[in-house]
Amino acid sequence: MRYLKILSVSMLSLLLLLPTMSSAKTIEKDEHPKKLKAVWSYDPVNAAKPMEVDNSGIERSYLITKDGEKIPWSREEEQDAGDVTTMDFCDQYCNTFYDWYYYDDDYSQVDQTHFYIGEVSASNLGSGTGTIQYIQTNSSTTTWIHTGRVSTEAEFGNALIAKAKVAVGYDVSRQRQNYSSNTTSSTYTVPPHSKAYIKAYNYGVYSGGRGVWKAYDESDGGHTFIGNYTEIGNAWTVANNQIHYEFDSWPI
Repeated sequence: MRYLKILSVSMLSLLLLLPTMSSAKTIEKDEHPKKLKAVWSYDPVNAAKPMEVDNSGIERSYLITKDGEKIPWSREEEQDAGDVTTMDFCDQYCNTFYDWYYYDDDYSQVDQTHFYIGEVSASNLGSGTGTIQYIQTNSSTTTWIHTGRVSTEAEFGNALIAKAKVAVGYDVSRQRQNYSSNTTSSTYTVPPHSKAYIKAYNYGVYSGGRGVWKAYDESDGGHTFIGNYTEIGNAWTVANNQIHYEFDSWPI
């Protein structure tokens, strides 16, 4: 077995192994294997798909009063007016206190190719099959993407992550480290006279719904319950241990 080695200067390493006598067609003596040119790319921080959420026709926020009446309500507008804080506490400058209550999830899904890690490719110019290997030699970070107060208010984000985990049955988080390793994590057989690639992705787990806070009137120094404030929020969380590998090859 004769080995051709591809040198990688960053995240990915690649080896192409070309058999000389074990293939169906015997390689002629004047058919010398050529050194392969590796093409690699990666994103060391994050390469998530855009956050495409259609909230058209959906009420972004509202208040259900203690009497059961649903009225328009926005914490941003009140903050602009100087009437309310945007945290779970209130001081002498605000009139409404918001106390985190719960997260009500509407929808969840899994996308195996949501967070791109990197890829490696090579050309097999010989008449025997070859092997392309994905080895991650540099670390990278995958970070979740989100809307609303999911990231700014810890209770909201934690509750969303917990619901996403229950929906799919495995651990998810705000961030995942893809650590460097000398171990081959995936292998693909390249046909003769073909080019091939291996792409690696972190699973994305989506959860969308509404955060609910108990709202209290503190304008007169009291603490009077006025209703439940609701605001939409969603996120693509990162699966902790699920990695998807995508393979393809074509004649050259």
